[in-house]
Amino acid sequence: MLLVLAGLTVFSIGCAPDPPAAESNLRLTEDEAKLRWTIDDRDREPILEAMRSVAPDHSPGRRPGPAPHGVRWSDVPEAAYYAAIESEMVILRTEPGEYEAIEQVDEFVFTLRTIDDQPATLTVTRRPEPEIVGVHAVCGVFGDRDDRARELQRAFDRKLRAFGRKRAWN
Repeated sequence: MLLVLAGLTVFSIGCAPDPPAAESNLRLTEDEAKLRWTIDDRDREPILEAMRSVAPDHSPGRRPGPAPHGVRWSDVPEAAYYAAIESEMVILRTEPGEYEAIEQVDEFVFTLRTIDDQPATLTVTRRPEPEIVGVHAVCGVFGDRDDRARELQRAFDRKLRAFGRKRAWN
């Protein structure tokens, strides 16, 4: 009985949650207690002045903003990745494989596999403004899974437009 009681005591102490941060015994030094731990509006001008001093002749160009036509060509690889996840697929191969020169690429071909082991292909072609992209998806061993292909195309469009709403340097 004594061993069981000792075991329960050790078990209950080992599983106790950490105390809330307000109850911790962390003691700040006098200098640490005086520090502000977050940046606020009071810091804006000194930070901007320090940044200006590094590049005194630089004038700001354009500011980041949403894509002018709702989508960006540079967002295609990421949109395909998240569309594949949403459509329960995985990207096996991307052609071209490297994204460093994405502005020189005019077509991406994504080779995918569905969760039920069907092959799929998503082809994204660069188009002139305002269209930006053309999308074509094929799914199934014989290309007969039109429902899954449409689902992938819709997911890709949603993801690409979501990225286009985010601010970037376009």
